[in-house]
Amino acid sequence: VGEVLGAIGRHPVSEVGCSLKPLDLPLESLDRVGKSQLFNSRLGADLIEAIRRLLSRSQYDLAAITGKSTLVHGDFRRGNVVLAVGSRYRNGVAVIDWEDAAIGGQLSDVGSFLHHGGSRERPWEEEFVRGFEIGAGTLVRDWRRYAQILDIGGLCRSLASETLSERSVRGIVGSLRRLVRLNR
Repeated sequence: VGEVLGAIGRHPVSEVGCSLKPLDLPLESLDRVGKSQLFNSRLGADLIEAIRRLLSRSQYDLAAITGKSTLVHGDFRRGNVVLAVGSRYRNGVAVIDWEDAAIGGQLSDVGSFLHHGGSRERPWEEEFVRGFEIGAGTLVRDWRRYAQILDIGGLCRSLASETLSERSVRGIVGSLRRLVRLNR
């Protein structure tokens, strides 16, 4: 799966031509969804302000490390990766649900995948990263931290959705609290 994600961003958008919108940096996403009463009620003013401080401190680094403009899926997680196994399918991989696709840096999708990866014990993470690098993905120093911070934009957009379950809300709010605490 990591190799597929690395391959998606192998070629800069300028080489393949693309009319997608640029992916917002997390601070831009926070500003956009911050107008939502639902979003504000789910996070509360103190956590929103703590997230804003974290993103403000990180915005220049994030802009620099997003690197070349590549195709970004926008919701890269296991549920959107279909493995086709067997001689009929020639053991392929399909990535579905491209409605959030944009132009940006690959670390956004890495952050999304790692966030949605499940349990805290992640024996698959090392294999995912190795595959990502084989697929031509590039990882900067401190990439894990930056990938998590880049994922904040997607998490904030999710919290503005009325269709999000209460369980998902609690999980996302908990993740955001942990990220703020780890990056003080």
